[in-house]
Amino acid sequence: MPSNHMVDLRTESGMRLDDVCFSFGVTYASARKRGFREGYGFSIELPAVLDLLDAVAKGDLKASSAREELLEVLHVLYDEAECHDFESPEDKFSWCVRDGGCSTCAARREEFTHHLATMSERWRRWTLPEHFPFAVGNSNGLHTVGCGVVRRDMPVEFPDHNPNDAEVLRAFAHPGDLYAPRSRGMERFLGNVPFQFMSAEETRAWMAENTGPKGGRYYKRCRSCAPAP
Repeated sequence: MPSNHMVDLRTESGMRLDDVCFSFGVTYASARKRGFREGYGFSIELPAVLDLLDAVAKGDLKASSAREELLEVLHVLYDEAECHDFESPEDKFSWCVRDGGCSTCAARREEFTHHLATMSERWRRWTLPEHFPFAVGNSNGLHTVGCGVVRRDMPVEFPDHNPNDAEVLRAFAHPGDLYAPRSRGMERFLGNVPFQFMSAEETRAWMAENTGPKGGRYYKRCRSCAPAP
């Protein structure tokens, strides 16, 4: 969303311009496309520009000093205008690798930690089929743990990731086309366990919760394994 910002300019030569109006997201000059950190997408009020040029023409201000001050303003406004949200997925990913982390990773860290805990518990239950003999998939299909559908889609092994693993957090936080998270390979890299395993008692409770007041079922019972908790 476009945003307006008021900034006080202070140059090394002592020139002062108060309440200079900058805007972000209003105009994009494709002929001079560059990074947001280099001014792309930003606008500045014309009177302030003319005052800077007048000072340069009079010798009261070096052009290099004016340029440095404007670039310094961009460093401040980059975060204030939330420019990071408008960067391309490729750039976000590259900077995250370069810096060892980023705001996107920080924002999704709690979600990532929860994901790891959930997947770890699902895997634990998968290894105890005598206690958790039923499985439900992401599309609410109910199966037995011995069903061919379950065994086909379950990973062969489970990568027990550390929540502080920057590479795995990055894969989770930056899906896009960079990692193609819908591919089976990446889902397994992230430790995705596609089924929730339940005891007979839990399964009956789950079936009741997913049955409408008129008896309609919000799940599908597998015809192949015919689960009967």
